[in-house]
Amino acid sequence: MKYLILLTAVIFLANQTYALTTEVKGFVGLDILKFYKTESSTPTLQTGIGTLDLKFYAYHDNISFKLKLDLDDSEMNEAYNLFEEANATYRITDSFKITAGKGLVPFNQKRYGIVESAYLDGGSPLGGINSWRDPDNKILIILTNGSYKQGYMNHFTFYGESKQIERNSDGSLKISVDKNGYESLNYKTTKDFQTKDQRGFANKLEFFLGKLTVYGSGIYYYNDAYPMDSWALDAGGRYVTPELEIWLETLYGFYSTHSAAKYPAFKQYEKLIQLGMEKRLNQNFFIGTNIEGMLVKKHTWQSQMDDHRQMKLEIGPKYLIRENAFVTFGIVGEKKKTYRNSVYKSTKHLLGTALKLSFWY
Repeated sequence: MKYLILLTAVIFLANQTYALTTEVKGFVGLDILKFYKTESSTPTLQTGIGTLDLKFYAYHDNISFKLKLDLDDSEMNEAYNLFEEANATYRITDSFKITAGKGLVPFNQKRYGIVESAYLDGGSPLGGINSWRDPDNKILIILTNGSYKQGYMNHFTFYGESKQIERNSDGSLKISVDKNGYESLNYKTTKDFQTKDQRGFANKLEFFLGKLTVYGSGIYYYNDAYPMDSWALDAGGRYVTPELEIWLETLYGFYSTHSAAKYPAFKQYEKLIQLGMEKRLNQNFFIGTNIEGMLVKKHTWQSQMDDHRQMKLEIGPKYLIRENAFVTFGIVGEKKKTYRNSVYKSTKHLLGTALKLSFWY
């Protein structure tokens, strides 16, 4: 019976006329040269691929499909982990649409710095312990109303983690113990999730005021394996003209995980700020600067209070080779100060330069 239904469907679809439009887009960011030095290490010269994204789009009437491959950060041997986004969007009206599948939760604006990613995207050469980062690879449903023409858009998201904690047949957590007695949770990437185990909600409201865009957002996450619920608030804006771009982002959040999680934290409070500017000097040359700060107070499962204070400054020129390609040279400085139980522990400094080639296709 099922083969008859399948055959009928194939014959029906083969006799329909579809105006299907497809598109392939990509972005490549190459670290041509990266030269960083800290006081406790010898200078290192690096080169390689910084970012590699490939996106496939398909459009038919008021339905669109998106597939984004995670080529620079995925584990090919793990099921469902190759694609970072795989979702469909149905536009019900000009001002209302619904998106479902796997993708990115609309929460922050994720503005790249000069030659390094933002703290909110893990861009710390000295290493950051902040947990609220770019919320991608989520299984989600997004309800969006409003439009650019109307001057606002609101995105409401219901989501869950695609990389989930493995459980035993009785529902208990599957925990591994190494030869030294350290416990660790086991994870697997899946294509769905159980709301009784985990669930998250987020809402982002944007206003488009000519050259200025401002927004505010909130996010909440529950996991029955974690001692407390996690949440964050984010606000920022962006001013863009052909000659000048200014960006600002702020975040305040709380995070809690299991003692055997990959990054365990009983209670963790985070404050982040990013402020940057890029000025066009002539047709091909730009100059930009980006400054970020991060305060993380972490109450560990060992009853210790870790206090991390970080600051990063980037400055450098950008040369536009063509409309879809540019070269950036940047000077990077970062400072990280750590306290434990209110007692000073250490200070790290980093200074370096980087040359990057970026292009879209």
